Amino acid sequence: MLDSKSPHTGAIAFVTVAELGLCVLIKDQVLQTRLSLLGATILVSNVALWAFWVVIVYPYFGSPLRHLPRPKGEWPFIGQGIAPHRKPLGDLYLKWMTEVPNDGLITYRSIFNGDRLLITSPQAIAEVLVHNSYCYEKPAEERAIIGRFLGDGLTIVEGDVHRAQRKLMTPVYTIKNIKELYPVFWSKAHQLVDKVATQIKKEDFPPEAASKDHGPSTVQEVTYWANKTTLDIIGVAGLGKDFGNLEDMKNDLFEVYQEVFHYTTAKDVFMAVNRTLPTKFVQSLPWGINERIDATTVLLRQVCQTLIDEKLCDFEENEGKEGKSNDIMSLLIRASGWGSRQLVEQLLTFVAAGHETSASSFIWSCYLLSENPHAQLKLYNELTTALATVGTSPSAADLASLLESLPYLNAVCNETLRFFPPVPIIRRTCNTATTILGVHISSGTRIILSPWATNRNPALWGADAGVFRPERWINTDTGKANNHGGMQSNYANLTFSHGPRSCIGQNFAKAEMRSLVAVWCSRFGFERASPETIVPVGIVSVRPRAGLNLRIWERATE
Repeated sequence: MLDSKSPHTGAIAFVTVAELGLCVLIKDQVLQTRLSLLGATILVSNVALWAFWVVIVYPYFGSPLRHLPRPKGEWPFIGQGIAPHRKPLGDLYLKWMTEVPNDGLITYRSIFNGDRLLITSPQAIAEVLVHNSYCYEKPAEERAIIGRFLGDGLTIVEGDVHRAQRKLMTPVYTIKNIKELYPVFWSKAHQLVDKVATQIKKEDFPPEAASKDHGPSTVQEVTYWANKTTLDIIGVAGLGKDFGNLEDMKNDLFEVYQEVFHYTTAKDVFMAVNRTLPTKFVQSLPWGINERIDATTVLLRQVCQTLIDEKLCDFEENEGKEGKSNDIMSLLIRASGWGSRQLVEQLLTFVAAGHETSASSFIWSCYLLSENPHAQLKLYNELTTALATVGTSPSAADLASLLESLPYLNAVCNETLRFFPPVPIIRRTCNTATTILGVHISSGTRIILSPWATNRNPALWGADAGVFRPERWINTDTGKANNHGGMQSNYANLTFSHGPRSCIGQNFAKAEMRSLVAVWCSRFGFERASPETIVPVGIVSVRPRAGLNLRIWERATE
């Protein structure tokens, strides 16, 4: 043994202490590992219990919607899955409305058995869109993705911000102000038909372009022309600036919107994934669409910022002078006093939503009339008689009075808007517990309204609801236009929605559509150039998946 005075005693003591420390350290690590495992086990158990509650217990035993009518065909854990996303959007909802007995509400389960509530009756629609409209808001993930293109404007904002913006902007969109814009619509419509007529008259046009029944003709993809025309209209009517798209002037705005709103399957999947998974997670993925969205939205904002800067400069120079501008943005600047940033957000909404939905309506009117030559000829005959008295430069008042008085023109426009509403699905999230038709609706419940399905529902429109029939908008006893089309309730037509969140620009859209359809159909005859099935698809509004190719000829040659 070594005594305490041995020189090795200190070393031995140090080693002993070190060994003890190592033992303690090992024990601490073991304890930490055990604690970590315990914590992980508790976490996993809690997540599992939470998932079990959300996916199994609540949907089947706790949801206040579990006793409501529901369609057959649900799968475990995924409910109806992707079925409601089938094209055309809204067709499955129409099938449910007509086949599932209900008193205004139908429920179904989505991914992970999440509740969805489909609104089917006018009474329920009124509660959601009018009486308790601010209890429901656009889903956060939808605002996040669509807001990148539409801006933080009236279409996107919610609650008190929406109330304030709506109050400021409503006087801008009065019927009086819209009627003053008829010459803009009329002029651009004539510019459109002149450009297409030039295509017919080209000397180097191939012989097969001639129709044995109607003389020289041309095959044109109408969505391309519709986009150019409605964007030009928005430029002049909205900003007092002609973008020159119909004159083939280079326009960054047109190119960006062509890319953003052009439908692809990849974009459709991207939108669906954003509605299913957390938006921030989806936007962080190395997905090419994310990169293109980032690039196009940056460019879009830069272009709109430049336009607003120019507009504010022009406004300051000309305000108070005779002949001052009365375009939409000038009226909005006077009414709101908003600065550059707020005006950019509104311009993004106005330009994107305004030209896209108007183009959609014009495209579908051409499609429906090409499929119904009798209706097309009837409209042409009405227009030929009525427009014979219109001069080369009719006043706004004369144009408005004439176009709004033509029964069949308005019937065709109204029936097109009913049959092909630009926005086929309206999604909402309940933000506070409430009721619909006496049924408790929990906060967070997803609400579905379908203009496509509601507008074609035979219970609301009659047995021929699935048929394009403009005559429903004309009174048989007087021959004059009506505003109801024979529907059972005003809430049976959801094309422009209802209540505080209804489309503020609906009078603008209707006036523009009247003008485009009147000028186009008074000049041209047209028919489908190819027999492929037309499938409505869309990013913001619905369009034909493969475009719309029409064979077009001038009526004067018949």
